[in-house]
Amino acid sequence: MRYIIKLPVVFAFFILSTLGLYAQDQGQLQFIGHNFMHNIALTNTEVRVMSGGATYTTVSTGETKDFKLILPFGAQYDIHFYNNRAQAMFLRVLAQDVPAAKYKIRTTYELDIPFFPKGDKNLDTLQFKQPFHKIFFDQNHFEDDTAYMNMFLEKVYLKQKPDATSPVTVTQPQVGTLVGKAIYDTKDKTPLQNRVVVLETKDGKEIARTKTTQKGTFVFQYIKLDEAYRVRVKLNDTETPAGQKIKILTSDGNPIDAAPVNTATKEAALENNTQNNLIKKLVDNVFTYKIAGKLTGSDGTNNKVIADKYVYLLSDRNNVVQKVKTNALGVFLFTNIKPNQQYAVAIDEQDCELAPNSKLVLYNTGNKRLRVIDSLSKNRFVYKFLSVSNDGFNDLLVDDADLKMNVKGRIYGNNTSNPIGDMKVMLMNDKYEVIDTAITNKDGSFAFKYQPYMRQLVISSDNQENILEAFNNIMVFDNDQNLIKIVSLVKGMKFVYKPLKGEQSRLTELYVDDPWLSVIDKNYSKNGSANTEIIIENIQFDFNKYDLLPAARQSLDKVVLAMALNPNITITLGAHTDSKGSDAYNLKLSEDRANSAKQYLVEKGVAESRIKAVGYGETRLLNRCDNKTTCPEEEHAANRRLEFTLDFHR
Repeated sequence: MRYIIKLPVVFAFFILSTLGLYAQDQGQLQFIGHNFMHNIALTNTEVRVMSGGATYTTVSTGETKDFKLILPFGAQYDIHFYNNRAQAMFLRVLAQDVPAAKYKIRTTYELDIPFFPKGDKNLDTLQFKQPFHKIFFDQNHFEDDTAYMNMFLEKVYLKQKPDATSPVTVTQPQVGTLVGKAIYDTKDKTPLQNRVVVLETKDGKEIARTKTTQKGTFVFQYIKLDEAYRVRVKLNDTETPAGQKIKILTSDGNPIDAAPVNTATKEAALENNTQNNLIKKLVDNVFTYKIAGKLTGSDGTNNKVIADKYVYLLSDRNNVVQKVKTNALGVFLFTNIKPNQQYAVAIDEQDCELAPNSKLVLYNTGNKRLRVIDSLSKNRFVYKFLSVSNDGFNDLLVDDADLKMNVKGRIYGNNTSNPIGDMKVMLMNDKYEVIDTAITNKDGSFAFKYQPYMRQLVISSDNQENILEAFNNIMVFDNDQNLIKIVSLVKGMKFVYKPLKGEQSRLTELYVDDPWLSVIDKNYSKNGSANTEIIIENIQFDFNKYDLLPAARQSLDKVVLAMALNPNITITLGAHTDSKGSDAYNLKLSEDRANSAKQYLVEKGVAESRIKAVGYGETRLLNRCDNKTTCPEEEHAANRRLEFTLDFHR
């Protein structure tokens, strides 16, 4: 029996679904396709599969848009599509890259096929001599090569030639997805949460409207890009917009442009122009979300974290898309959540090991209680979400800034008989700046823990003491002894490896950033040097009260666990308020809140002698929001916090 949490999210370009692992004699890919042109079902399509220069199989969709293929592992397949109304084209499936060790699995890949109208004068038909899309095997399932697809879309539309009557123009794809982030244009870069965003034409006609998520993200889908011109961000009626500016970022956080808030209309309007290229920079046809949550068993008084247990992300067809384990705090993370699809998060009931009269409760990573997961039918527990603008889905969203990563691998010279030990390995970002260093052990293994999340990382070695001179190639393996990459060496040059997206996913473990995780780790030693650390928790209290709310108790439970596992830790618990209210009142309120938190820890078994409680009121604000400055609520909230100063005694 599994607990199920269903999530409809917002649609992107492709749909990808993967079945879990099922033992069978011959590994195979079940490829399911649905044909569309301009988002309308396309029927009567011939689908021809080629492999090794010969026809492997041919099927016809007939009066439906759907088809299904069974493709054994060990070969490359080109799937060609022929329809009287559409441009002939093909995609490539790299099933020859499946390692022999993975041949006893079965996966399912499901895709919406976007057809192009035959005879469209804006298409560069020569581009269709190459595949329009590539699919590759990554660990236990197939993934789409989004970088390749983006390059194809950039090239497939022709640049129009100039003539005597018309200027040179570049034809954009007819329909696309626009994704951006709205933030206050201040040094704190506070995201605008749950604000209305409107997309307009040049003459002010509304094309679409949506709301930002708690991360400030907004998404517009199926947009005719040549019509989109203006993005209008609306503040709430209660906000004071004087002097405020709003900045729009791309989906990956790069700034595009900013505009002042109109004090009368309480909105900021950003228009497309040749300087900012607003609409072009907002286009992201492969945008995906990341979601995270925490599972806890509760009998109403005591909470039990569901730690180190498998959680499954299911598609709307109940296929396993991803399989992850909860961490020591009961938190799970799923990436590549496609917009506008229905998902389900499932956990086996037996793994929960709930005590009698206990219930499974879902929290977000901010310790906000979302709901008890109730049984609906067929021994499954379901939690439904509507869309990106729905509060329930917003509560689960995380972005890159919320994540950290562990990077692990093994390095061999020429073959697996030559593990390269005692070599200094550097972890770098995409600007080739060194983030951390490590030394390989005798097995050639290296590991970087608690690193900032990077979309692109680089692994390198300076080849000190000529360790690499004896080898022509460096072989990079994951920790499960699966080969990832063979990198050729040039004599006298250092080893540099910049993994592709699929390769990087095999080297990295992503998790939601929480400083208590490193403290809970029993081997945590702060590299053997520093003995003090400060951890900040944005713990909320009711207005003018110091009683602990359920979310505060969830946060403090992490402290209880960390101190139980590390008896050599003592803490100073500092409570802080925002600037609203008098200084004296806020000081007293913070003292009461600090003592309230201390009392909770003592009741949970932490020795009182290990805790010192201090109230600071509004004397240590984190931002500009003092008594003289008008700030939005999001910026005031950053100052309402508990700080834990941890001292490690050896």
